[in-house]
Parts: sequence; C-alpha cells; structure tokens
Amino acid sequence: MEYDSGNYEAATERAKELFGYDELRAEQRRRRESGDRVQLGLGISTFTEMCGLAPSRVLGSLNYGAGGWEHASVRMLPTGKVEVITGSSAHGQGHETAWSQIVADPAGRPLRRRHGPAR
Repeated sequence: MEYDSGNYEAATERAKELFGYDELRAEQRRRRESGDRVQLGLGISTFTEMCGLAPSRVLGSLNYGAGGWEHASVRMLPTGKVEVITGSSAHGQGHETAWSQIVADPAGRPLRRRHGPAR
C-alpha cells in the first residue's frame, strides 16, 4: 500500500502565510526587546494520522487488527439544532469547537452551544 505523497512543506508554508506567522514572530521579538510584561508565545504543531486506511477486505488480507474507517454524521434536528457525531476522540485539541465551527456556517446556524447531547 502506498502512503499519501502530499507536499507537506508547501502546505505548512501556506498555513504560516494565512495566519501571519512572520508578523507574529516580529511582534514576539518586539515585546521581548522592549521588556514588555506581556509576552507572546507561539506554538505550531502538525501531524499525520492514519485513518481510512483501506477497505475492510484489504485490511483483512493484511491481518490488520484495527479499524480502517473514520465516520462522521451531521443531522439537522426538528428543534433547529445541528447534531454532529464524529469517530474522532478529543484529547484537548478543541474538537468540539472545531467541528461546531466547520458545520455552523454552511448550515446557516449560529455558533452557540458547542458540544454535548442535544436537548
């Protein structure tokens, strides 16, 4: 099986452009040099995670013991709320907020309640 051959360096450079990394570094430098009591810390992290590896028959032929699919569903409830269910599990990355933001705009819904069961 071949792994994705994406151009990760170019994607990272583009992401840095979009969030103004160079400008943030200049602001960070300015604060440090001026002795500003409020400092600016920057952190960037990228990772590649295996998911959706292959159809079940391929995984079975490889004696692969874990699942190979990721799942998500989005439903508009009769109350007007939007319910998002994903197969990902959050470990402090802000999944609840991210999924809510991704779904709210196209669904034309305000971003009010970010997570938890529908009521």
